[in-house]
Amino acid sequence: MKRTHFSLLSVCVLVGSPLSVIAGTTDDFCLNDSIYPVHRDRACNLEKWVKNQQVPTQLRQIDIANSASLLLQPEDLVGELLLRQNDSVLEVSKRYQNCKDVYENFRKKTRQTAGTIECKTGPNDFSPSSYYGSGNYCSVSGNTETCYTSKLTLTPGVADISQIQPVAEYSGNLVKTTRKNELSYRQGYIPVTNGGITFFVKGTVTDRKQTSLVNKQLWTGSIDSPVNPTPYFELTCVGESRVDPVTISLTYRDKNMTQVGFLGGALINAFDQSKLNIFKQYCTTNVRLSLVNHQDIAAENWSFNFERTGGNYIDELVRFGEQILNDAIYVIAENNTLLKINLNADAIKQDIQAEITANWQKIAYAVTVQDFFNSGAVPQRYLGDAYKNTYVSETELSIMGPDGQSIPNFSLMAEMAEELKGKGVLGIDSLFNFMIGYLYDDYGNQKYSNEFLANWDSIVALSHISGQINGENNDNTVEDLVQRIESLKESKQEKVQSISSVIEHFLYIASIADAEEIEKLNELRSKLEKL
Repeated sequence: MKRTHFSLLSVCVLVGSPLSVIAGTTDDFCLNDSIYPVHRDRACNLEKWVKNQQVPTQLRQIDIANSASLLLQPEDLVGELLLRQNDSVLEVSKRYQNCKDVYENFRKKTRQTAGTIECKTGPNDFSPSSYYGSGNYCSVSGNTETCYTSKLTLTPGVADISQIQPVAEYSGNLVKTTRKNELSYRQGYIPVTNGGITFFVKGTVTDRKQTSLVNKQLWTGSIDSPVNPTPYFELTCVGESRVDPVTISLTYRDKNMTQVGFLGGALINAFDQSKLNIFKQYCTTNVRLSLVNHQDIAAENWSFNFERTGGNYIDELVRFGEQILNDAIYVIAENNTLLKINLNADAIKQDIQAEITANWQKIAYAVTVQDFFNSGAVPQRYLGDAYKNTYVSETELSIMGPDGQSIPNFSLMAEMAEELKGKGVLGIDSLFNFMIGYLYDDYGNQKYSNEFLANWDSIVALSHISGQINGENNDNTVEDLVQRIESLKESKQEKVQSISSVIEHFLYIASIADAEEIEKLNELRSKLEKL
């Protein structure tokens, strides 16, 4: 494959910024600062791998000495990944139960969610456990605050220890509580704590008077669920909470449920390949492997080996190429939005609103409701099958603006973000499906371009600036708006230059790869040629 086949990507990414201006020597690239430091390091490590100067680590040990976690680079995930338990027996000090696992089983079998989950002790004397899901939130209309909470209480029966993985029947109920409060406001003193010292400042104090309290039982019954100990392995994407982690549960290995290990009694446990492949596709940063709740293991000198076998640089080169392709598409769309905003004082407000509207309409009229949200964080009202084929524009997520055009319903979205806090949603900005560019239809075709994520992030950024989200920055002057848009434009240009530099180095690596290996890049080349 000739290097010129990849030059189309350069042209698309660098609208007006030729690669020749940015590209330097290999050493310059690896030493220079970058907005995408992981991409830079990854490209440099790939170059060393292609030149056979350095290959990814094949064996690492995880133990208490390294705080029960390992920081891994993306290329450490190439090939077959294994966890090997070095101790034949690992004991726990109590009969723990992983309430998170029990709740996930409950969700799958009942299609219900809960904000708070309590797992009681039961006849096997399990240690009580709790977990926080989603669904607890408050909304305010006028001077009335309405708060919703839901609590799932489950008690295990006698555990069946005849199976490889102990199973118990958990019985209980799910209760939803709706509380209404009348709000009133007065001037008073608000406690503020700083450096361990509490002092009071003048401010507006909100008083609440409860006007109603209604409890409604949503579910009662029982489910069968594996009973797992609390320690489990987790592979997380560093700095990107929207990528679902990959987990591996430990299980009880003896009838007394005091010894733990991997399912089936084997000393080696492979990661779930389907979940791992999804994780590798979405995560573009370093990753961390941790033994969560390791303090519940009684022994102090336990250890596991993290082992990598097989895999070659071409697999990682293809994966890296596809990820920077998606990043390039994102950066182009994000930058193009800002280029359309005129910094002229007379036009800037109208241009900001026009771009919010234009980006929203691209999403609202093309994305279905259930694709709009992350799969593990869909608001309760949109869980029905009817929303699988319903466009966002057809729901209350989209409302008419002053000019008669569709705009986001930020008020409703704020309530939904509050409802989904327990599912990793930290605010309105993280409501949207981070993995929108990786959704495929039943025929294996990509449903949406990664440009949709850029559309959403542009909407949120511009709406924060203009004050449409929670009334922020309503006192901004036109000069303030100009300054903030100028700053955003500068940062996006830096992104364009940085990702372009990564792409140029990627093209260089492809040009020095073995001829036989280069042919395996044909599929990626085809994707790039369609840009």
